[in-house]
Amino acid sequence: MEKSKPKASLVVGTSVVLLSAMVAFMILDSRGAPTFGLRDGSQVDENADAFNLESGDGQNALDPDNPDMRVAVSDGEAAETGSVGARAGSLNGVLEGLGASRDDDPAPAEQAGPSLGATQNLEMVSSSGLRNTFDDASPWADLSADQISYGSITEPGAMPAGRPAAGIFHENCNFSHFAYDDSILFPQRAGVAHLHMFFGNTKSTAHSDNNTLRNSGASTCAHNELNRSSYWAPAVFNGDHKVLIPEIMNVYYTELDKNAQIVPFPEQFQMIQGNAMATEPPSALSDGTWPLYWKCGWHENARRGGSSGPAGQYQGTIPYCDPGTYTHLEMGIQFAHCWDGSNDGTNGDPKSHIRFPDGARAYGTCPQGTKHVPAIRMRIHFKLDSSFGPSNDWYLSSDVRLDSAGDHFVIGNRGASIHADWVNGWDPETLKIAVDTCLNVNRDCWRNLGDGRQAKLDPGQQEARTVAYYNGPLIAEAGSLDQLCPNRSGRSGPERALCDLSVMSAMASGG
Repeated sequence: MEKSKPKASLVVGTSVVLLSAMVAFMILDSRGAPTFGLRDGSQVDENADAFNLESGDGQNALDPDNPDMRVAVSDGEAAETGSVGARAGSLNGVLEGLGASRDDDPAPAEQAGPSLGATQNLEMVSSSGLRNTFDDASPWADLSADQISYGSITEPGAMPAGRPAAGIFHENCNFSHFAYDDSILFPQRAGVAHLHMFFGNTKSTAHSDNNTLRNSGASTCAHNELNRSSYWAPAVFNGDHKVLIPEIMNVYYTELDKNAQIVPFPEQFQMIQGNAMATEPPSALSDGTWPLYWKCGWHENARRGGSSGPAGQYQGTIPYCDPGTYTHLEMGIQFAHCWDGSNDGTNGDPKSHIRFPDGARAYGTCPQGTKHVPAIRMRIHFKLDSSFGPSNDWYLSSDVRLDSAGDHFVIGNRGASIHADWVNGWDPETLKIAVDTCLNVNRDCWRNLGDGRQAKLDPGQQEARTVAYYNGPLIAEAGSLDQLCPNRSGRSGPERALCDLSVMSAMASGG
C-alpha cells in the first residue's frame, strides 16, 4: 500500500551550519566562481550563476524502474562525512575531529546563540511554514511504542503475488519538513548542519534518536507509525536559490544476495551513505551501474494510462531535464547492507559498521563476519516545471562552500555531494515480519507484507491510496527559511543553504 497525501502547509526546523562547508575551503579547486553573500554583510548578485560544470555521461544498462534491477552501490571507501571528534558537541571537538589546528582559532565571527534544547528545537521545526502537516491528524501520532502494535495498524490485504527474482518490500514516504539539523553528525546541536529535507518521522530534529523516534511523532511513510524511521538528505535549491519541495520518496528494502539470511536492523541502528564533502561527482562502478545518481525520468504515479517516458541517463551531477520530455528529476541513494554484527552506528562513527560486498559491487556475498541487513534504496522525485528554472541550475545545500579565503560562497559541482542519513524507527515486530515474509523468501511484496496484511489508511486517505502528489506549490519563496534560522534572517543567494556560520568562519580563519 502506498501512503499518499495531499500537501498541507509546509514547515521547517532550526539549524546552523554545514560540516561539508566547514572543510570545503580545504578541498575546493582553483576554478573561479562568482561570489554571493559576504560575511561582512555586503552582497553581489544573488542570482549569478556559479561556474558551469560539465555533467557526467553514462547510461546504466539496468533500469531502476524495473523491480528486478540490480542497483549498484558505492564501495564505502569515500571520505567520511563526520568523525568521532565532530560529535563532541563543541567547536573544538569538530575542529579536532577534522584534524585542524585549534590553538589559535579566533572567536567565531557570527554566532547563532546557545544551542536550542529539545523542546525549543521541536517547536521551531513544528511551527515553520514549510512543514507537511497532513499526518498530524493520524490516530497513532505520538502514541508511545508500547501503545502501537502490528495488529492494530494493519488490516487484511491482498497476498502479494510476488516475483521469485527478488526479495523486496516498498515503503513510500512523503516529504515531512526541512531543518538545519543532523542528529547523527551533530547530535543535540540544533542548526549545526546544512539544510536537510526530512521524510518519515514528523518530529525528527537534532535531538532525535531511536528512543525519541519510536515514542513520538507521526510518520509520512506507508506503514504509518509502524515505521517512525527518519530519512534525510540535503535540500535542493533552484537557480534563484529557492528551496524545492520533493514530491515523493520511494524507498525499497531489498535483499542483494538470494543465498543470504537477511537479519533485521538492530533497534538503535543508524547510518550514512555518500559523502557530503565530495567536490567530484560520483560515477559508475566497473560494472557500469551507479551507486549515487541523478536521472531525468517519469515518476511511476505520473504514468497516467500506463505509458512512461524515455529513460534518462545516470549522472553524477544534476542534469538538464526537459520538462516537455520528462516529469521529474530523480535523486538516488543506495545504502550499504553488510553489517559488522556488533556496532549500530551510535558510537560516533556512522559508516564503518556497514559496508558493501568485496569488489565494489552491490550484489554478492557479504564478507565473512558480517551480516546482510535489508539494503535500503531511496529514490527522491522532484517535479519539473519551467517556472522552477532549468534543472541543471539546481544544487544541493551541501554543494555550497566557502572559498579558500573564507570570504565568499561558491557552489561546487551541482549535486556532487549527494548523500543521505537514516535512523531506525521501525516497530521491531513489523520489520521482522517484512524481512521474514518478503526478503528471506525472495518475494516481491510491493507495498503489502508477505503475510497478507497491509497498513491501514489514515483518516481522509481513502481517495489518496495511490496518488502521491501534493496539492500545493513545490517551491518555497525566498525568505521562507528564515523562521528556521531566526538569528540570520534576510540571507540571500546560496547562503540560504546554511544558518549559523560560526564554525565555518572559524575554520576558514584559523584552519
